[in-house]
Amino acid sequence: MHPDALVARVHIARTLNVSRAAVTKWTQEPTFPRPLLTTDGELYRWREVLAWLGQREIATRNRNPDEPPGTTYADRAASNEADQDPSVSAPAALVASSKVDPTRRVDDLRGSLSTLVRGEAAPVDYVKLVMCTVVLQSQSSARWQAVRQYAPANKNPAEAQRLISRIGRATDEILRELGQTPGIAAEVARLRPRSFEDVQEFLRRTDCLPPTVFPLLLDWYGRELPKQTVHTPESVTRLLTQLALQNHRAASITVDDPFARSGEMLTAAAQVVNHKTTTVRGAGADTSSLLVASMSLVSMGVYADLCTDEHSRPAKADVVLTNPPFNSRNARFTSRADSEWILGPPPKGNDNFGWVQICLEALKPHGVAAIVLPYNVTQSANPIEKALRHTLVEQGHLECVIALPPRLFANTPIPVCVWILRLNAKADGVLFIDASKTGQRTGRGRCTLTDDDLRLITSTYLSWRAGRAPEVSDLSAWIAKEDIHAKGDVLYPGRYVKNNVAKPEDLQTARGRLDEQSGKTYSADKRVREVLKAYDRTPPQDLEWKRLLLSEVCDIQTGPSPRPFSDAMREPTVGAVRVVVPKHLRDHILVTPDEFMGEKEAARFAKYKIAAGDVLTIRTGSIGPIVLVREGQSGWLMNPALIRLRPKDTSRNVLDPGYLVAYLRMLAIQELLREIGVATAVPTMSSESLRHLPVALPSLAEQRRISSTLKAFDEQIAEHRQLVEAAAMTRTALAERLLTGAADNL
Repeated sequence: MHPDALVARVHIARTLNVSRAAVTKWTQEPTFPRPLLTTDGELYRWREVLAWLGQREIATRNRNPDEPPGTTYADRAASNEADQDPSVSAPAALVASSKVDPTRRVDDLRGSLSTLVRGEAAPVDYVKLVMCTVVLQSQSSARWQAVRQYAPANKNPAEAQRLISRIGRATDEILRELGQTPGIAAEVARLRPRSFEDVQEFLRRTDCLPPTVFPLLLDWYGRELPKQTVHTPESVTRLLTQLALQNHRAASITVDDPFARSGEMLTAAAQVVNHKTTTVRGAGADTSSLLVASMSLVSMGVYADLCTDEHSRPAKADVVLTNPPFNSRNARFTSRADSEWILGPPPKGNDNFGWVQICLEALKPHGVAAIVLPYNVTQSANPIEKALRHTLVEQGHLECVIALPPRLFANTPIPVCVWILRLNAKADGVLFIDASKTGQRTGRGRCTLTDDDLRLITSTYLSWRAGRAPEVSDLSAWIAKEDIHAKGDVLYPGRYVKNNVAKPEDLQTARGRLDEQSGKTYSADKRVREVLKAYDRTPPQDLEWKRLLLSEVCDIQTGPSPRPFSDAMREPTVGAVRVVVPKHLRDHILVTPDEFMGEKEAARFAKYKIAAGDVLTIRTGSIGPIVLVREGQSGWLMNPALIRLRPKDTSRNVLDPGYLVAYLRMLAIQELLREIGVATAVPTMSSESLRHLPVALPSLAEQRRISSTLKAFDEQIAEHRQLVEAAAMTRTALAERLLTGAADNL
């Protein structure tokens, strides 16, 4: 049994071959170790129990024939454990087949199988079940095979749920044996599988999943959390570990996270340190998140000391990595006296600088801490925070501040920065790195740090640490503390990394663009004048108009279901298929989308692709605008908030798509569209509500004439907007030329 295992009274009794009544009597003695309260009842740390049993000799009448006088119950425990079958208790070899593509295998576990296995339960519970299978395979092949071979006579949904419960209980047994608090069985028990066969298929797909998939599972888990829950993205955890652990990969060290969340930081650290010589420690706000952290670390053979933040954790760490809650008040700080803060108490209601000091307090004399903080801590006007920034810089604890790009986090757009702290650095300045313009856009408008971004940021910091020039000179700047004080102790990197400030366009280039756009605008104005003259010469005739229903001339297709589409959009795949969202319907023109979905995920939504000649409009919220899909825009996907009108093949000689756009933009039709929107808090148009919309149609030739006439005005409006932008850019470039001396005096 692992020394840090958590054991119940029954396990103690079985290991010692004594009655449970005897163990109960022992636990009532004041010197017996105190229990830990868990969902599995009272559990005891085996190491502490052994130490207590080592002081208790076995009475003569209770000794076994082979036990000499003086034998303690700890001696008996050691003897009995040595006789156990190692095939049951010893961890299995880590599964890592070169034939397994972890990313593909994890993708296979999503989609319809997820829905079939979880039923009405939350998606996070399904992800936890996947995590359980990885823990079982990496730590106990016997338990995994027992689960795989479970074959009841009656394979009904009730047996499917029992099988899931078996998986949870087996995982809890492993957690207890390795000193981790159990409780996962109760969480996966919420799953309601449709059939026993679905769970068997789930186990088939999870078979041979290696522990290396856990970062993928953590990222998946984080995206399924409620919107108010913050999860540290994988690219940010990699950055912090690369910055802080570069020189500690093989050393005997302690890594600590004072706000461990779901173990994202500790898992990233465990991938680069020596498991046998490293102590991993973390505190969390809730046991559910720490369960996920425990499973992640256990699967990699790391046995961490994880607890809730109410526990005292006096031991110091070599490395502290954390992403604490932003701009909030934490209960663990309220009882602190002002004199207990090493820099001074943080302002009431905001513990950002409380976490900074917690990190410093947790460090050994020559340790390093990397902490994620919101931008506002770098330049807030709060006098207490300003004084704390001054003290932090003056005492030399702040070594580096790194500005990161916005939208790195799934559930918050708040831009963040990384602070690197050292307790005894005594630095006389701070290195500022402005990486706010790095990153790459992914699905749903999010951003991620690429491998090149991570290498650039890390090499800049490490080069400075080694006394070498950085690879990119305009990415960073070292500023003496006196100069920082002179600027009001502002710690925002963009204030100091001047060359990384966005530069205005060259004046000559801007003037050239303005001249070019002026020519385009003149041509558009000329075209409108010609159209108006033609209109005056040949006004509309009294033509025979047809009155048809929209459903008679168009196929009406609403966007896909929000939840499956949202899940697919969360894939961090760049490129592939562009996704049209309402913001891309701009000025009645469809602009090139900046959101994407991976090709594999997009294949599931092929029926929602758009083609040239389609008409798109917004179906939820603000009704309109309405745009025509043009050549070169085919193959893009529309998102759930849009609705597509596609002229039927049978109506090609009856309806011109450009005319339909003009018709739907009429004030009377716009008002009618608003009226047929579903009467809910958010107006919504359904395909059924549009079916009976009347469409008045003149001859096809007249439709094309109307469409061409109005198109000229649309192009004139667009060119004039481009002219305004070109003029504004030229004005900015000229101002920079005229005010050059002012910038030098900032």
